[in-house]
Amino acid sequence: MTKKWYKITFNAELTADDVRAMNKCFYDTMNEAMDIYDLADLELKPNDDDDYEITFSAKLTTDDVKAMNGCFFSAMWEEMGIECYNLEIEKE
Repeated sequence: MTKKWYKITFNAELTADDVRAMNKCFYDTMNEAMDIYDLADLELKPNDDDDYEITFSAKLTTDDVKAMNGCFFSAMWEEMGIECYNLEIEKE
């Protein structure tokens, strides 16, 4: 199946420790929890208080996109203890 680059955006309430964890092990978490290995450009932008908009790029198949839509939030919670919302996936 052909992989294409997608831009993934979501929101999460993050503590300072969460931000450090995201910067340190987000890619490893995606590798281990969702078997997604082609990742780039992680960006964490604070909105207000502890709310962040998180963006990254991933090379995905259509099955990967379906899997992300189905279990991304639970994988982030189970692997990193971070509750997420507003997932958007769009082709780059």
